[in-house]
Amino acid sequence: MNIVIIEEGVIYGLFFFFIWPLKIYPFWHFLYDQIFCMLTLPVIFDGEGPDMKKQVKQIVMTALFMALCCTATMVIHVPSPTQGFVNLGDCMVLLSGWLLGPWYGMAAAGVGSAMADVLLSYAHYAPGTLVIKGAMGLLCGLMTARGGSVASRLTSGVLSEIWMVGGYFCYAGLLLGKGWGAAASVPGNVFQGVVCLAAALALYEALDRARALSFLKKERS
Repeated sequence: MNIVIIEEGVIYGLFFFFIWPLKIYPFWHFLYDQIFCMLTLPVIFDGEGPDMKKQVKQIVMTALFMALCCTATMVIHVPSPTQGFVNLGDCMVLLSGWLLGPWYGMAAAGVGSAMADVLLSYAHYAPGTLVIKGAMGLLCGLMTARGGSVASRLTSGVLSEIWMVGGYFCYAGLLLGKGWGAAASVPGNVFQGVVCLAAALALYEALDRARALSFLKKERS
């Protein structure tokens, strides 16, 4: 029997900083407790070797980043000069792609962000968010390897945010019937993209300098 223990301090730090606000939503108190148990208790299973360990870690980290994308979108807001407040969900979306790779990053970014839309009563945006944010995670993962260089992260982040701005404009304008009225959201989305990209780059560098990302980089294929 093999025991896989997720014990790096960065996980606990991210968990308590981003996930604890879920406790203010009574229905999500259960989700909070389950994520806490998943991260602080050993994951025990009948071993199948290193490949099984790697798969379990990837699944656990994907679930964690889904929760981070959801919570950062719902709870963490930054004042905007264009439309009140913007959220920091895209910060976690970009980190999902850089740290988890294209496929797990796509799943974490798309599902976590779409879940936030549903919980915030914007369910009509959820299908678009699933595709748009999922594609952002996919693009960031494809353009970086084991986190990539600063240049590759910056390039993938800029392209992802451009895709986000254009994607929401097309989704709202064509599929939600807003037409050119959807352009009203473009300045706010641009500001959000700039803020989230800067935050993601800074957070990645800070964690990397603290050697807190080495275990995640090793798991990327």
